[in-house]
Amino acid sequence: MATGKVEIARLQAVIKLKDKEMNRVKKLAKNILDQRTEVELFFLQALDEVRQQIFHSRAHYKQAAQVAYQKLMLKASTGKEEYPKIRTFNKSEHSTNCVYQDMEQADKCTHVGKVNISDLTWEQKEKVLRLLFAKMNGFKTN
Repeated sequence: MATGKVEIARLQAVIKLKDKEMNRVKKLAKNILDQRTEVELFFLQALDEVRQQIFHSRAHYKQAAQVAYQKLMLKASTGKEEYPKIRTFNKSEHSTNCVYQDMEQADKCTHVGKVNISDLTWEQKEKVLRLLFAKMNGFKTN
């Protein structure tokens, strides 16, 4: 009987140690999950900020291109310069010289070797963030 009580006491001590260890593991898992959530939140905020920058930079580019085109047309109408090629400022699949084609071309630009993040367009920065976010979540990328 005494050996049974000793065995029970020993097993209870082992259970107590296992409970402490399990609680420690749970706390570590919660900390890791909280940190991952913070990183995911950071990436989502960065992605949203990049999208806003894309929107603003495209709007600014479109406006600047339209002003430059109008100045060229004004000079041409006074006879100071030749008329520029027709340029459209609305999305149209039939246009051969659309300001949106410029934006698509900038997005296709590829870099070789080391790349400074400041050299990337906002669209390329968005792609980088999407790739990082996908890799962080374990999704396969191209």
